[in-house]
Amino acid sequence: MIYTLSITDAVPVYEQGESRMQDGNSCECHKAKWACTENVCPVTTSCGVNEEFTSCMKPKILTCGNMHLPVLDRKLTKCVAGCQCKDDFVWDSTTNQCVTPKSCPCYHGGRSYGEHETMQQDCNTCRCMDGVWTCEENECAGMCRAYGDSHYTTFDGKNYQFHGLNVFTLIRSTHESEHKFQISIENVACGSKGGTCSKRIVFSINHGDAVKENSVELVKGKAATEKKIGSFEVTYVGLWVFVKAKDMGVSLQWDKGTTVMVRLDPEYKGKVEGLCGDFNDNENDDFKNPKDMIEVEEVAFVNSWKTYMN
Repeated sequence: MIYTLSITDAVPVYEQGESRMQDGNSCECHKAKWACTENVCPVTTSCGVNEEFTSCMKPKILTCGNMHLPVLDRKLTKCVAGCQCKDDFVWDSTTNQCVTPKSCPCYHGGRSYGEHETMQQDCNTCRCMDGVWTCEENECAGMCRAYGDSHYTTFDGKNYQFHGLNVFTLIRSTHESEHKFQISIENVACGSKGGTCSKRIVFSINHGDAVKENSVELVKGKAATEKKIGSFEVTYVGLWVFVKAKDMGVSLQWDKGTTVMVRLDPEYKGKVEGLCGDFNDNENDDFKNPKDMIEVEEVAFVNSWKTYMN
């Protein structure tokens, strides 16, 4: 005979064949009745601070790490006796004790932070408050990167790869930008596996302005050459060359080989174009061509930005 009745002891509900612990004894739901062992087991368990002993522990422990997540109702299939945190307390795995939620640490990068400790997230400072990070909301500079075996990452985080050997517009300002600039890059073959390297980079500003127009040229194996002195800051650190356009919020760094990085101040959001995308916090439209149309294929997008050294 199959029994489908269940026993309810307030909450939870136990189905036929399920068991629970009761005062040190194991009880099984059998034919809609409890069948228990008859051991006399005095409770001698010693629990920690802010803990209590129970004959049927909760199916999921509330911790500092999961207390902010939605609570899922879990069916209790077997009772286990033991210590658990009292009501209004949660388990802190860093101290191995039950604490109030406000005493919980914050977590980031695989480590814990105590109350009022801070960490840096981009250009924003975050402070641990009552177990939750409270961060500044400053707009941060963006970075585009060309690196390794022809890999590119746009300002908005889109990753793609191509092996084009030509001169391309890495980035340029649009007509909406107050400051005018363009960075062109010449890629050549390097290595034995078909990779590409940056042989030459030209960083130009104020194109078309006879007074303010200027450019700096970076060529592998040579010192940087500036058309007019005074518009750029050029610095050498180890293998790297750093170039900054004064008072414009645009800078680049180059390892004279496979890696080029461009940084932009937040004022340029949505006001640039090229292989680095448009810097508008949306990677889905980063493959825009010079006609402001979105290309589906990487090759078509890249080829649309073939250019000449300005």
